[in-house]
Amino acid sequence: MSIVVPVFDPGPWIRPLLDSFDAQTLPHEDMEVLLVDDGSTDGTERLLDRWTADRAWARVIHQPPSGWPSRPRNTGLSQARGEYVYLVDHDDWLAPDALQQLRDFARGTGPDVVVGRMAGMGRKVPKVLFRSTVTDAHSPAQPLQDSMTTHALFRREFLDEIGLRFDEELRRLEDHLFMAHAYTEARQVAVYGDSTVYIHAERDDGEGAGYRRYRANEYYPALRRCIDTMVEALPAGPERDAYLTRWIRIELVGRLQSDAVRWLPRDERDAFFANVQQVLAEHVPADAAASLSPAWRWPGALARTVSADEFYRAEDAMTTALRAQVADRPGSAVLRDVLSQAALERAITALGEDEPLPAGRAASDTRQASRRRLRLRAMGLVSRFPGGGLHRVMVTWGRTPRLLARRVAAVGTVIAPVVAAVLVGLPVWSLIVTAAGLALTTWLALRSLRGWPTAARQALALLPGVVAVVAAPAGGTVAATVVAGTAIVAALFIDARWRRTDVRAHASRTGGPFARLGWIALTAAGVSALVLAADAWALLA
Repeated sequence: MSIVVPVFDPGPWIRPLLDSFDAQTLPHEDMEVLLVDDGSTDGTERLLDRWTADRAWARVIHQPPSGWPSRPRNTGLSQARGEYVYLVDHDDWLAPDALQQLRDFARGTGPDVVVGRMAGMGRKVPKVLFRSTVTDAHSPAQPLQDSMTTHALFRREFLDEIGLRFDEELRRLEDHLFMAHAYTEARQVAVYGDSTVYIHAERDDGEGAGYRRYRANEYYPALRRCIDTMVEALPAGPERDAYLTRWIRIELVGRLQSDAVRWLPRDERDAFFANVQQVLAEHVPADAAASLSPAWRWPGALARTVSADEFYRAEDAMTTALRAQVADRPGSAVLRDVLSQAALERAITALGEDEPLPAGRAASDTRQASRRRLRLRAMGLVSRFPGGGLHRVMVTWGRTPRLLARRVAAVGTVIAPVVAAVLVGLPVWSLIVTAAGLALTTWLALRSLRGWPTAARQALALLPGVVAVVAAPAGGTVAATVVAGTAIVAALFIDARWRRTDVRAHASRTGGPFARLGWIALTAAGVSALVLAADAWALLA
């Protein structure tokens, strides 16, 4: 079995994956790990060289940066020698028996593609799809459309026979296009749901390909190709419509409803809307749109037929109306105050009848409706921030709350020593504030991308001690401060070396407390304790 991993600047998130390779129950002589380094600049390239040096079953392939996972994946596929190929991302990891279970299952059932059960750590993963193991899966009975990422097992000869590779020109949805071809051209697709094999992990640093800002003019041309692939490959019917309605719900209408698009600067928002409307009108067959569930039929018809401003006025009306107001009433009766008669007629024509609005999206009571109106006004103010910068920050923080926590902690590490310096006249309180700041510094060092921010925060934490020394110089206190400063500099150099040479420097997801912290965080904790001791000596001497 070949495992192909595209790698680019993963920092500490590479260790759980490498640990999971070491822990596999499948004999290592039966597997090959291909780590395709796409021009990493954070020291990972040298770390992988060291890691693979004493593992005959793993190798690194270095190549110039391409800017997206497609090319390194293709490089790995071209060099894979296994009967099966498993595509894995560099910041996820595998269950210990994943490769053994998948290989045995694939050999026993003979599919071209196996989608294995996934678990998420801070990430959403399909649930219904993996309720049972199915050897010959088809949508919608088995919702394969819920898993359009390429974290699956493929029979290598199948990929070679149909010439399936990633489109290196795409910067979005290349995985959807790949899976659209795989699902429609495979002789047999299986779902393995007996046990978890793949763990999707959330990165709390806001980095990674999935977090990069994307634009409508690069996203929707790719989606058009995905939809066209399905329309050409499958006859009209439930299987085809399962894939198409998924894209309508998530990538098309659902994207317009999201805060990430709704509150963009107007020109960017309208570009998204225009692209969505074009895809719905020109690429999604009308009978597929008609198969949407009731919750999506009115939004889908509106996105297809009205302007962006009209769409969002209708959205606001649907979400702030009371359920009692929309139940068993024609949708036009609720929307006629925000839409013109002509717009309503176009939407009703697309629907086929003037059906009720989706009650599930309406407010349950007046208090919820008021809260929603208040939120709409607040987000409207945020969207007016020049350049949309505040909106982008809020969307990112909302998507990754741990990133917000890290940003707040980083600010706290700057404020704490300043406050502690002001409180030098109250040494105990000064030390408490300093200790809090250093605790945050140590936490931030866990899965940090580089060493200098930790060193800078620790140096700043010496501020209250320095203030005390300047106010009342003493040989011992000066020496303690110098020792702590020297330790900070030494740890910085050691940190830089460890990041390039030993994966154990980073935090693991398994093992004892030392492994789960990693050498970098342990060193940060030790130096932080030394800094606190130096401050205590200076303040209490």
